[in-house]
Amino acid sequence: ITLLQEATTNYFAGTSVAICTVKNNPTIEFPNINATYGDAPQQIFYESNSTGSVTFTSSNESVATIHGSEITFVGAGTSEITLLQEATTNYFAGTSVATCTVSKNIPTIAFPNLNVVYGVAPQQIEYESNSTGSVTFTSSNEEVASIIRKVITFVGPGTSEITLLQEATTNYFVGTSVATYTVSQNDPANPVPISGSSDLDYFLFKSDVTYANLDTPIVLTHDLISNDLKVLTCAAGVKIIKSTEPT
Repeated sequence: ITLLQEATTNYFAGTSVAICTVKNNPTIEFPNINATYGDAPQQIFYESNSTGSVTFTSSNESVATIHGSEITFVGAGTSEITLLQEATTNYFAGTSVATCTVSKNIPTIAFPNLNVVYGVAPQQIEYESNSTGSVTFTSSNEEVASIIRKVITFVGPGTSEITLLQEATTNYFVGTSVATYTVSQNDPANPVPISGSSDLDYFLFKSDVTYANLDTPIVLTHDLISNDLKVLTCAAGVKIIKSTEPT
């Protein structure tokens, strides 16, 4: 802007130049971000009337990390996401802050039903979960199935509801799942396999159950019980004598 002042009796003509800069503050809309742990990365949404380049930073990278304009949800919690927009010819630099909240997720648990024949050895309970929370199990019918830690023993024929309870973690809520375990009566026509000597030690204490090794079926039945002595007879006619401790 050029100012020109005319001369007077006492002053010459005068002139001066001033620079007029016309800029505005950008109007930025930057909404809060809500996600659940496990959600896929996504583009950060914002609107601005300025065309200046934008960068983002996260105040808590254990919750959210940023690469370019893509946000990745690392864990449950909150993080302040700061948007910084560079100045342009018509707009000053601008900034805005949004809160990113990542909620815990519900664990996905695969806990299948199980069907066994009475007489099988105790076994580890099988399940899969995307949570690392500690797991406990309970049996609704301990006359059918009893549980110690993660090992289940099949006590008798019938059904039992096995409840899995998984504790909460930083990223997952408490989870639960129920499976039905069915223990069928032993059928001599379909003998239970003996997989090794440890199984055989266990089986020799059970009665009226038909078993099979890799070669020929072996039928074990009670013949005599005297104090702690058990006399069991194999189908082949060989007597196996076991006390309370395997020999």
